[in-house]
Amino acid sequence: MKAAYKAMHDRATLPGNLQAISRSLRTAYEATVAQKAADPVDAMIRVHATQTAAAPPSNTSLSPLARQGDLAVISASYSLDTGRVDVLNGAPTV
Repeated sequence: MKAAYKAMHDRATLPGNLQAISRSLRTAYEATVAQKAADPVDAMIRVHATQTAAAPPSNTSLSPLARQGDLAVISASYSLDTGRVDVLNGAPTV
């Protein structure tokens, strides 16, 4: 994420397959720039996780379960530094 953020910010090209990964993060980058977050890389991670969880499941086995409410897609952020998991959205209510 850090390399992708920096490359997009600097309008640079990443080597090899990293550029394709960076392109897939473009919408998260754009949303992050609009936020003007203090830690833009962390913000981009959270935005990307939220965007990914909000997308309809493309897996043909999981998609019907999500539509029926039998599968919850939850976005979360895990910190390697602290070991903390922050649930961003989608936490089911019981």
